[in-house]
Amino acid sequence: MLKIIYSSENSVLIKLGNKIDNNMPIIIRSTMDNLQEYFDKNILEIVPSYCSILIFFKLNYIIYNHKNLFSQIKKVVKNIGTNPKIITDMIKIPVCYDESLAPDITKISKQNNITIKDIIKIHSNKTYQVFAVGFAPAFAYLGVVDEKIATARLDAPRTKIPAGSVAIANNQTAIYPVDSPAGWNIIGRTPIDLSLKKIKNLTKFNIADRVVFKPISLSEYKIIKKIQNEQ
Repeated sequence: MLKIIYSSENSVLIKLGNKIDNNMPIIIRSTMDNLQEYFDKNILEIVPSYCSILIFFKLNYIIYNHKNLFSQIKKVVKNIGTNPKIITDMIKIPVCYDESLAPDITKISKQNNITIKDIIKIHSNKTYQVFAVGFAPAFAYLGVVDEKIATARLDAPRTKIPAGSVAIANNQTAIYPVDSPAGWNIIGRTPIDLSLKKIKNLTKFNIADRVVFKPISLSEYKIIKKIQNEQ
């Protein structure tokens, strides 16, 4: 399902579907890359989401090409096909699931009738895809979480959780890159610094990248955290 509409005087929203599945991030990423190549410097910014892409064009380009713009976009999308091939990164994130860093893991264990050990195993045994990046810079929405540990958002969000917190909300998981409010269930924490103190973290996660979590002990967490703080 392809739908193209104007979002503002210089932006266009491209809807590529209405179903979130494992193939959609690849289609989104491939479409973004091809649109960027086709329109080149006429694009100011591309903002991807789960099933859509928002493009901000230079206003002059819109003014002089508005009659042909939609047909140009359709041409680019059509050339991609339904099974595009792209190169994505595999990102490995160490996570400590110790209860001292995971205030909601016991609750998830009771609600889902599953042991904490199994929660850790299920969460870390899967390779996740980046479906979207947003809410905060470098905050990546990862899916799809196994239904055995999928858990609804908190009824009352916390006002602040520590940077590096790893969380679950329904069928998604994520890492909070900075201290921030949070309505997701916290099940662990990574010692890796994902904050914006390191500019490269802004582009650490991209649509369709793959992410895996590696369980580490509390002592390993403290050692890695110390090294990170000294850098």
